[in-house]
Amino acid sequence: MTIGGQQFVFYEAKAASLEQIRDLVIVVHGQHGSPVKAARTGLEVARRLGRSRTTLVLAPEFLETTRSKKPATSRLFWSGRDNWRRGDLSVNTGGSQVSSFEAMDILIERYLNQMGVSDIRSLVIIGHSAGGQYVQRYAIGTDLDRRYPSIQFIFGVANPSSYMYLNNQRPASDASSTFVVPSDSRCAWNAGHFGFEARNAYMSRYDTAELTQHYLQRAVIYALGDRDSDPAHPQLGKSPCSNLQGEHRLDRGLKYFRYLETFFPGHRHTLAVVEGVGHDSSKMLTSNAFLRRLTERIE
Repeated sequence: MTIGGQQFVFYEAKAASLEQIRDLVIVVHGQHGSPVKAARTGLEVARRLGRSRTTLVLAPEFLETTRSKKPATSRLFWSGRDNWRRGDLSVNTGGSQVSSFEAMDILIERYLNQMGVSDIRSLVIIGHSAGGQYVQRYAIGTDLDRRYPSIQFIFGVANPSSYMYLNNQRPASDASSTFVVPSDSRCAWNAGHFGFEARNAYMSRYDTAELTQHYLQRAVIYALGDRDSDPAHPQLGKSPCSNLQGEHRLDRGLKYFRYLETFFPGHRHTLAVVEGVGHDSSKMLTSNAFLRRLTERIE
């Protein structure tokens, strides 16, 4: 599809015509991940939920430029390790620059308009690793669920390297289960990707109180592999800001959920710990533990 005069590529998979679709599953790939593989994972999720014949699967592709690779000038693409994960603007030189979160909004609304909003009962957006980082921030910033209240929105966040926190508290560096205001000055630990300070344009549409309230009311599932516990994993964020959240992905996820329980006990979020699985997107998102939580949320 064309957004801002540039191409935004996504993959579509379904086992029925659009007229028969009642559920949408959107899977966001990880760093350098494959949207084709993400679409296949989405199909398997639908099959295991018993909704293959009523589910449309979409898998968008978020291209990022590196020192050795620059996407075609006709495509939307983003720069840096965290850029598309936090909803920043694309950096393409042709056409308009677009927030990665706005691109998702446009993609979803295109299909809702085609299929008819009244016919859709659920919309599940899930992501693993970098995709999990994207979905967690998108779940904070989007307002699509408020604009389409008849549709049940569910967000699945699996094994991300880091989380956006909702206040200035972070896990204490000692072995306690407490939270403190960090004194580390080596990074902007409460800005951009990690907190509400210095938010981008998309995330600044609402004030922090509204963002927090909306996020806590949304159906969010955190899926953590109990073997995703390698502090030296090559794709794990190891910046001072990331390390403030915990030693590895499992540790960071457990601490984030404990943080929600501590400061926001009325939240609607749930946790699924997947036994015997490490940093593996398909095994995580098709696991019994995650699907059980997802089934509990889908009416």
